Amino acid sequence: MTDAAARTLEVTLVPDLAEHLRARREMARLTPIGDPRGALAWLVALFILSGLITEVADGGEWWGVLRGLPLLMFFLGVGLAMRRGQGRPLTWVMDDDGVEVRQPRHRFRVPWERVRRVAETDEFFLVVTGGAVFYLPKRALRGADAEAELRVRLRGVTGS
Repeated sequence: MTDAAARTLEVTLVPDLAEHLRARREMARLTPIGDPRGALAWLVALFILSGLITEVADGGEWWGVLRGLPLLMFFLGVGLAMRRGQGRPLTWVMDDDGVEVRQPRHRFRVPWERVRRVAETDEFFLVVTGGAVFYLPKRALRGADAEAELRVRLRGVTGS
């Protein structure tokens, strides 16, 4: 094993939706998180819903209810999108240069210099950068030794 390979830590896991939602709650405690593109879709849905309510309250025709069809399609799309990534592997690769998180459709590479904060909860390790927050469930690590190794590595990044 080369010296570089010894300093590379790779962890692969398959997150589930409940775990992802718990991690998002933890991430929100650390730093404001948001997705402007996701917020826009919710805003459009709110406008469609308010128009539908106004139409019905003003005694509009019954077919005016069809204006709610885009709203139904929106929520159906949200449900499908949340399930699309389920069951697919997520891989963390940490080396001397930074951390890379590989997802089925995306790959994020963040140099250690961009890491602003690292936190640990009972269930997760959380890495905060200027533009994203990543989580690594402790269950994905192989025992207390791997957990301790990751803790030392992450402390070395932030100096804490």
